[in-house]
Amino acid sequence: MKKRKGEILKIDRKLIKALKKIMEKFEFEIDDNIVYVKKVIEKFEKENDTITLTENGALILDFLKLNSEYPLSAREIAAQIGYTSKSVAGSMRKLIGDGLVIKISSNDGNKYQITEDGKKLEIKNQEEK
Repeated sequence: MKKRKGEILKIDRKLIKALKKIMEKFEFEIDDNIVYVKKVIEKFEKENDTITLTENGALILDFLKLNSEYPLSAREIAAQIGYTSKSVAGSMRKLIGDGLVIKISSNDGNKYQITEDGKKLEIKNQEEK
């Protein structure tokens, strides 16, 4: 169910972005339908503008921001941040589900790279929230 929820949120985010672009590009006559769509967009953005990261996830994302030139394996990331590769791989599932990291599969195994959304995300300490 968690994976499904993440996929649905990812689709919803894409739909909301598309709706916003359409509404910005074309001049619409203001009517009840347009007002309703704007309210739906605002509500969705308000409910989904924060992403909760674990301490591991935040550390991994910070590391990937500083090392975004090429994809890295869980083992490579783990060696640099002092975690196990299993722990890194586990944290990656949530980061991928949140659209902050992509997984690149190859013959050499899985590698991970930060997305543009991941690069833009500001990570705050618990005290700052």
